[in-house]
Parts: sequence; C-alpha cells; structure tokens
Amino acid sequence: MGSLSRRHMILYPYGLPATGSTEACGRLILALGGDVNRVLDGPFADLEKFVGYVRRIPMLREGAPPEERPIVVFTRTNPIGLCVLKARRTIELAVPTLRRAIWSLFVDPSEDPFFLENAKRLGDLDEPLGGMPIWRTFDGGAYLVLSAEARALGELRAPVRQLIETGV
Repeated sequence: MGSLSRRHMILYPYGLPATGSTEACGRLILALGGDVNRVLDGPFADLEKFVGYVRRIPMLREGAPPEERPIVVFTRTNPIGLCVLKARRTIELAVPTLRRAIWSLFVDPSEDPFFLENAKRLGDLDEPLGGMPIWRTFDGGAYLVLSAEARALGELRAPVRQLIETGV
C-alpha cells in the first residue's frame, strides 16, 4: 500500500495558518494524505511545549511502526533559519521518529514577503511557489512548500509523490 493511500497524522508546531489561509492549507494537506481525525494544531506557547506534548504521543515513540509518517507543517517561516531549520532539528532530536516525517511549509507571501529570497539563500526550490515546489536545503533537508497560491493539485508531480512516499 503506497503512502498516498495511507492517511497521515498532521502536526502544526506553530498552530494553523492565519485565518484567511486556513482553508487553502487544509485542502492541500488533505490532498497529500493528511488525516483530519489526527491533527495536532496547538496552540502552544512555544516550540518546547509542542515538543513536550508530541513526545508523549504513543504513535510517535521509539518502536512506532515505520509506516507512520506524520506531515509536519510549519506555518511560520520568518526568520526561516530559526522558525524552520532550527525548529526541525529541535523536534527531530526530541522525537527521533519524526526524522521520517513529511516536512512541509505553508507560506503566505503576505505574511512573509521575503520567503523566496531567504529560501533561495539556504537551498533550492525546484519550481515556482504556486506549483508546490520542494525546497531542498543545503543542510540536507527537504520540505514541500505549500501556499494559498498553489494551483489545483490534480495528479501530484513525481518528485512530490516520491518525497511523500519515501522521504527523499
């Protein structure tokens, strides 16, 4: 059974996106296989409180089934080094099973007008923002970049399917 037919737990370390973007983000996450019955969206006062809560979830403890690959959605991206790269390292150190998670960003250009400039400084995007690019960071991370501008999904392109199914 492929990962796209499996439903994934959804984790929002910074909570849901701004009110105007919540529906667009939800639509994209569901299209990627997110499970609406397994959503953790806070709100949390800070990343440490999120990590403390997540590390107690039985499905995410060591020994969890390898097919359990949550979708982690960062809804804050500014500053990108702190809100995304450092946050991911912190989360993965505290909850090692999340190393196999599907990491993603939901970007609202009106909230973070410098996202593209900063993302290109720290890695490469494989296509424009409206097409659900994969951002590969110079430190080896890979993130699906979702935005309210994303066109209708239809069939996911091969690199996106591969990232969801295998993590690479």
